[in-house]
Amino acid sequence: MKLTYLTAAFMGSFLLFNCGGNESTTDTEDVTSEDTVVTEAIIETTTESTPHDLVMIDNQKWTIDEGMKLSIDSIEMRMSRFRAQTLEDYAFLSDDLEHHTKSIISNCTMKGQAHDELHKWLLPFIDLRKSMDSIEQVSEGDAIAEEIKSELTIFDTYFE
Repeated sequence: MKLTYLTAAFMGSFLLFNCGGNESTTDTEDVTSEDTVVTEAIIETTTESTPHDLVMIDNQKWTIDEGMKLSIDSIEMRMSRFRAQTLEDYAFLSDDLEHHTKSIISNCTMKGQAHDELHKWLLPFIDLRKSMDSIEQVSEGDAIAEEIKSELTIFDTYFE
């Protein structure tokens, strides 16, 4: 698919530069406009958006420290079993997630790009966890719990 867009961009550029000469300004503007559309299509096709702008190198997941992994596993288990009925249930969950998040942070010995990528995921996760502290209805907590589950899926996609 990229090859098709690149071919179209090349052809558009070829036409733009080789079809000049005695043509009017309007014709050149039309070709330039078409070339711009093709160029924008190439940019959209080759630029993939990832959650939190996380990246992988050669499709390899980032390896995290064992202590951190235990905390993540505990969060995942907690979320898979969590069934709230009251605001107090969410308050307890928030405290539990805060405890595990602190454990992740205290066990971190990662360095370099793996550490940076983890922070791209961890900071939004912490903000999401904190938002649970201010809910006023169980339905708000339900929505946040689903977002947390989505964040854990993102984590599993990029880290091991």
